Amino acid sequence: MEAFANLCLDMSLGFVLLLPIHEGMHGLAYRSLGASNVRVVNRWRSLTAYCAADRFVVGGRTLAWVGIAPFLVLNSILLIATLITPGVWPVLFAGALFLHVGACSGDVGLLNWLWLRGTASTLSYDDTTAGKSYFFTPIAADVDAVTRAKT
Repeated sequence: MEAFANLCLDMSLGFVLLLPIHEGMHGLAYRSLGASNVRVVNRWRSLTAYCAADRFVVGGRTLAWVGIAPFLVLNSILLIATLITPGVWPVLFAGALFLHVGACSGDVGLLNWLWLRGTASTLSYDDTTAGKSYFFTPIAADVDAVTRAKT
């Protein structure tokens, strides 16, 4: 029973420590693209958080990189720390890595959605005042009409 209590405590601490770092990386990615009003929105009822760049339009491929950045960076750091640290630390870092991989399910879901719809033509826009994110994907017929009109 004590081991289970310790596991729950460790997972809670990992969540509290990793979540701000993870969302901060999304924020840094948005800021590097030129977004000026970036914020992290916490939804305590569902224990989720997301990063939004208010009134900043971003293309699908760029949004995919913003979405995958924390997964790539944090998991790489945690994997390296697991491999090079002595003592009990590898177990803790491996646990944090496992926790973070599972917690990235929202990012993976967004990437899957973008991939299924074709990231090149998708646009995203966040309205933090309304608490909504909008995704626009042109209809194939409209894309063809625009292409014909330009030629």
